Amino acid sequence: MNTHQPGPSNAPSNQKIRYLALGDSYTIGEGEKRAHTYPEQVVQILTGEGWLFAPPRILAKTGWTTGELLLATNEQRLIEERFDAISLLIGVNNQYRGQPFHQFEEEFNGLIDLCLVMVNGAGQRLVLLSIPDWGVTPFGKNGPQSVDQIALEIDSYNAFIQETASRRGLPFVEITTNYRSIGGLPENLVADGLHPSRYIYSDWARALSRIMKTGLQQHLPKTTKPDEN
Repeated sequence: MNTHQPGPSNAPSNQKIRYLALGDSYTIGEGEKRAHTYPEQVVQILTGEGWLFAPPRILAKTGWTTGELLLATNEQRLIEERFDAISLLIGVNNQYRGQPFHQFEEEFNGLIDLCLVMVNGAGQRLVLLSIPDWGVTPFGKNGPQSVDQIALEIDSYNAFIQETASRRGLPFVEITTNYRSIGGLPENLVADGLHPSRYIYSDWARALSRIMKTGLQQHLPKTTKPDEN
């Protein structure tokens, strides 16, 4: 991966902002309409503030681990593309499947390396999100793993993600604490009793849009609101 040098951005100031959302079921919004997913809501929020966005590119699939997401990015040759903003929310399926933690660490860093190439090395335009605690949901409470064990392991994953963000100078959005309080409420779940509804994704989108906007302002200073041109 180190042999690839960042190329020129594909989104100069007079073109639409390209946003790539990488992840798993939480990113595609399993059980929800696409318009209600957090990547789509991020674009809706920032478009409403006057930013000019292309439709978000979403690469995610229910059940994906870090390894499967990394494989998909390589298969689609995303390293040859350039984006103005990327979000990464991945790892819950590593925990659910009981994969070795060191495997997650290696693959997560591999994804970050790839993403940094795609944002031309501008780390403030790559946002990492914490992993929700699925143990608070009806599915989690009645599933094969104890809720205490789920919480403990999710905390370990999130501690690594946050430490990695700090060490590599990347923005980090912590969504787990609030999710533990409200993620199990009926209105915040889709029919499967596991995945979030649009209301949870709205919370995530508001937090993510604030961080993303900061990165865009810092590294794409000429990409401004229409009334500021």
